[in-house]
Amino acid sequence: LATEPTDERGWVARGTAHLATDHKKALADYEKALALNPRSAQALQGKAMILGDSGDDRGALAAVTVLLEVAPDAADGWCGRGALRARSGDRAGARADAEEALKLSARAD
Repeated sequence: LATEPTDERGWVARGTAHLATDHKKALADYEKALALNPRSAQALQGKAMILGDSGDDRGALAAVTVLLEVAPDAADGWCGRGALRARSGDRAGARADAEEALKLSARAD
């Protein structure tokens, strides 16, 4: 964790390592990865999770929307965006995202 990464994978790996102890450091690392590759699915997923957990639903929604452009087959992304839309009162959007997730996965969650 003390070594500064030099590439996208390194920033994502360090961000993921920081998740358990320091969301601010994790988010900063994901942002560095996204500066190198704005379409990094792992960095977008991590960013969306941290922002959603911290109550920044608007930021999380923006990140997960880009994630779904990059990885439209990510059922968890559709679920996450559906939950964010539901929290904001967008029932139709939440339902549409839930239906898309069900097309991709039959898992109960």
